[in-house]
Amino acid sequence: MSVPQNILSGLPAREPVEILEALAAYKRESHHMPVISLYLDTGKVVQGLLIDLEEKRSNSSRALVVQVMGSTGVAGDEVLYVKIEIIKAVIVHRASSLVNILSRGIIDLLPAEPPPSRLDIRRTLQQFASELSEMLGCEILFSVEFSGMPGDVRAWWSLHYLLQECMGSMRKIAGQA
Repeated sequence: MSVPQNILSGLPAREPVEILEALAAYKRESHHMPVISLYLDTGKVVQGLLIDLEEKRSNSSRALVVQVMGSTGVAGDEVLYVKIEIIKAVIVHRASSLVNILSRGIIDLLPAEPPPSRLDIRRTLQQFASELSEMLGCEILFSVEFSGMPGDVRAWWSLHYLLQECMGSMRKIAGQA
């Protein structure tokens, strides 16, 4: 997706740990691993896919795990565990697709591709119902009533994002049950 420079220039300054926390939360909800480059205090730079950030605990060090990408830009079979305290800077690759997360919701950017169709949403719900049914050991069914749904592109993307958020929350609940 191509994003005008003025959109990215609206991003607020944030500490690297805040960015990593926001990206880790996004990853847990969406199961999409953002591509990042970490600048370590040793001078080394590591590019990879964000897998997880350890939850914050009082007075203890936190760790981050990244699936390392090689020089070809392809994620390999290596993971890096690093203390968050030695990370000095973070580059978020493909930032245009994460503007909403990086801006704390200040910048609401619609994707350039067409919004999800009714069929896309039904398929997403079917897939999630199947996944949730398996986790809980009972049949779960979802349905969406499209009558009265505005034809506005923003409304369809909002429905898509809302479903993703609900699905992420339900995964967390089902995993803890």
